[in-house]
Amino acid sequence: PVLSLVGAPQRMRIVEGAGAGLTLGLDRPVAREVALTFTASGAGIAASDFAIAPPFRFAQSSTRLAVVLTALDDTDDELEEALTLSLRARDASLLQGDVQAVVAIEDNDIPVLSLVSAPQRIVEGTSAVLTLGLDRPVAQEAGLTFSASGGGITAADFAIAPPLRFAQSSTRLAVVLTALGDEQAEISEVLTLEITPLNANLLQSTASAVVRLDDDAIYLRLRLFLEGPLR
Repeated sequence: PVLSLVGAPQRMRIVEGAGAGLTLGLDRPVAREVALTFTASGAGIAASDFAIAPPFRFAQSSTRLAVVLTALDDTDDELEEALTLSLRARDASLLQGDVQAVVAIEDNDIPVLSLVSAPQRIVEGTSAVLTLGLDRPVAQEAGLTFSASGGGITAADFAIAPPLRFAQSSTRLAVVLTALGDEQAEISEVLTLEITPLNANLLQSTASAVVRLDDDAIYLRLRLFLEGPLR
């Protein structure tokens, strides 16, 4: 008998925690029970990534064998992995053929974005660090974007550096927020930042920070007023 893959594409896709069926076939009934074996290969593939059931054998006189391939779940954020299965008889004298199936294992663990710490206020002309965090390392570089709102807030009032992106395998991002100085005397302004992922397939959730921007002219006048009597 000749072994073959029946009714399934040569490339399949399985999400972690889910399973898919593979049907193996023979062109004629097998005269006795025949056990199969397999090898697995692929970048990043480990025995903990998948499982195969039931026991791998054709019953006597059978021509079909249903096999369930499961992508085992974990808590790691990972890139998509390509698993190549090669299937054959343990005893090559009982069955002919070598069947291959390529299975893409899709990760289901997307890191969650959150705000770790943020300054309550920044005086014009100074900077402070805002820290963003993830609940697990990110599998690849992930960019962020932000929107700003608040009474009187404009793009000339603040600056953010460095570029908003988590490096691969990181869980923390330090962002420098600067309150830009000007020559106008202003009341304090409240800046609300909403920070979101550029790609929702890489990161999920939104981080919000509320920071008061205090005018440096007001603090200078207050300092001069307090220091005046001491002179």
